Amino acid sequence: MAITHVQDGTQATITASGVTANLFSANVIAGNAVSFAAFGAAGTTAFSAASGLGITTFTKAVGSHNSGFECELWTGFSSAGGSKALTLTGQQWYAGGSEWAGATSAGTFTGATGTSTAPAVSPSPAAGNAVFCAMALASSGSTASPTSPWTSTTAVTGFDFTWQIVASGGSVTATWTALSQAWDCMGIVLIGGPTALTSALTASAAVAATNTEAVTLTLA
Repeated sequence: MAITHVQDGTQATITASGVTANLFSANVIAGNAVSFAAFGAAGTTAFSAASGLGITTFTKAVGSHNSGFECELWTGFSSAGGSKALTLTGQQWYAGGSEWAGATSAGTFTGATGTSTAPAVSPSPAAGNAVFCAMALASSGSTASPTSPWTSTTAVTGFDFTWQIVASGGSVTATWTALSQAWDCMGIVLIGGPTALTSALTASAAVAATNTEAVTLTLA
């Protein structure tokens, strides 16, 4: 099943540890996946848990805090649906993320840090995969976010995320422009495949076809 993008969302109001807030404007659809970046507004304390959005288990990719703030990527798959709210535990937070149809697992995490005026990260997805990246700055906001084929969103000043679904495999680079300062960049690959719902429907269709054949033979 091909990966398709469903919606982007942000929680751009500082939110206390353990408090639930809406990440998306619409509920996540059953069977879909979510990727989001978490930004620690209170410094470098790591986030210990994520819940909500209909996801049973979230997985955290290794984050970094070269910028002076904790920045992490999280993924979750096979949502039960019916929720647009997220809870993060560990410290005060902002978040920005995307919902995906057809994504069933996460691939390689790629991270980069620096102090240049061009924060960048270069994941290496296969054709048809999606790439989700985030960038955090020490102070001043970015002056330019990645452009097409990237789709970029500023969650709060100095914290952006961007994504694309790649047409051909190989390294792709998300580059921001910023004032010279410490920064963190990170990216995760999302891999497509049959979702649990798709597999169940396929199995049901196979059973229905078998039953139809049996009835036809009986009537003959």
